[in-house]
Amino acid sequence: MSKEQEVLDVQRAWRLSHPTTLVGERGSGKTTRLIQLANHNNGVIICPSKPYVSYVNKMSTHLGCGDVEAFTVAEVVNNPEVIKGRDVYVDETEIVLTQLLGGEGNVRGVTILDAGGIVEVVQLTTPA
Repeated sequence: MSKEQEVLDVQRAWRLSHPTTLVGERGSGKTTRLIQLANHNNGVIICPSKPYVSYVNKMSTHLGCGDVEAFTVAEVVNNPEVIKGRDVYVDETEIVLTQLLGGEGNVRGVTILDAGGIVEVVQLTTPA
């Protein structure tokens, strides 16, 4: 995918008022796009662990999105005020949901409800 196409994809997602699901292989840019969306919408990112939060913070700075806040699942559970009234973005959704379920079971599917009945799915490909 060209840099121009990546910018267009992010701009298209910014214009959307409905949930966006980013799908792709490891290294395809899902977290990068998530950081950009959270930055544009003054959102927060929920991560499965401190190493993920550190990675998001490092990438946020690298992308010029230094104001993006990232929290672990435990931090949000212990202090839900950090997400109150904010758009929430979830990195590594399967891991986060498994943690919220107490580590029991393997999350293999999710549904997303939007008042408009529209969900944007953006398929990302790993750069060659």
